[in-house]
Amino acid sequence: MQVYQYNKNKQYDVQKLWEIKPSKVQQISISSLMKSLYSNCWGEPPGNIRPIDVIYSRYPEGSHWERIKRANLSFPIIICPDNHVADGYHRLCKAFICNYKTISAYQFQEWEEMEKAIIRENLTKKRIGNMLFDLKVGYACNNDCIHCVVADKRKTRDLTTQEIKNIITHHSGLDKICFTGGEATIRKDFIELLEFARSKGAHQIYLQTNGRQFCDNAFAQKASTYLDSILVAIHSYDSDIHDSITGKKGSFHETIQGVKNLIRINQAQTSTQTVLSKKNCTNLIETFNFIQTIAPLTMNLTFPHPNGNAWTDFENVVPQYKSIKDELYRCYLKHGKKLYLDAIPHCYIHPYVNWVNIHQRYDHNSEDISGVDLANAGNGKFNTDGLTQNYQSIILSDYRKADTCKECIYFYECPGVWKEYFEKYNDALDINPVTSMNK
Repeated sequence: MQVYQYNKNKQYDVQKLWEIKPSKVQQISISSLMKSLYSNCWGEPPGNIRPIDVIYSRYPEGSHWERIKRANLSFPIIICPDNHVADGYHRLCKAFICNYKTISAYQFQEWEEMEKAIIRENLTKKRIGNMLFDLKVGYACNNDCIHCVVADKRKTRDLTTQEIKNIITHHSGLDKICFTGGEATIRKDFIELLEFARSKGAHQIYLQTNGRQFCDNAFAQKASTYLDSILVAIHSYDSDIHDSITGKKGSFHETIQGVKNLIRINQAQTSTQTVLSKKNCTNLIETFNFIQTIAPLTMNLTFPHPNGNAWTDFENVVPQYKSIKDELYRCYLKHGKKLYLDAIPHCYIHPYVNWVNIHQRYDHNSEDISGVDLANAGNGKFNTDGLTQNYQSIILSDYRKADTCKECIYFYECPGVWKEYFEKYNDALDINPVTSMNK
């Protein structure tokens, strides 16, 4: 029996769906069905392979690529009321590849029409390794980066040691806890907090840092015993450019020494982050080349969120996407899968979506993120203690899309651009929908 499982909540007998299908075949636009290509619908266990990845990589996972090639487009597909495909994913893939505008389909108009085909419902799926708590310990920092999104929050007090311990205790059952700031490592209780976090559970402990404190080898040795992942900010290969971005003379040499110390201790736990700005966007590839001379690390490339310093000095900090496209593509081609991209719309990644890693804001199988941000306490998104159980939706609410984005084949995967960027450029918004995978 072939089974269609919807949203991990209901299972349908596909044969029964065909028996009770609507009487009329319709022509349904491919663009309205794109979210199905980005859903995790194939593989074992169900839901770990997306059709779009098979299309772009051509990998023969479960012979899906061969089935796509053999698919008969004269045979209709079946669609749910919300335009998710119930049967016919391979036919939809073939129609998409062939640049068809429409596909023949039977579409149920009401969920009640599908009830006779339900096998099981109210299914649950245990999430493994996907629960993360973003612990913003405060806003104090030993840098003053031109792109800093929390620079305007530095008058907000930092969390006390006991407040942090209470939060860690309350969230000790989560898979991951990430120390962020500000700069968490400059706290006098930093090691104490790491020790406490480790004592409260088997969860992984992450850190986002500028890396300067790790130039002290003894500090690096001690902290590394508790940390599973360390993301270090390196904003340029050039010390003068890096220091002008961080606002602190000598920060480059401390950060690089810190990275070298961490690599000697445990290279596997270390990766880097580079935030784009007008100061470093013309020589990004040199920065990534430089990082690779230190060690073959994975490297995050992030477009700045125009808040804090990045908003105050927007014109001198935030580049337009169209001005950096060529440099971005050079980086994709040179460093490929070593790159993790964040806040870069897919129209500035295509056709290299399969060459690089992209943070999937819309992937519902990605991390569930909760967190604390004291400066936003009681603002409607965070409670009066600065806590939220749905950080991911808050992040997504800060993105915007143009009307033309609906024409894009990546519409259901790409979150868009930061709302501040969208509002700043408005009519001059440099977003170009990708209407065909071959363009």
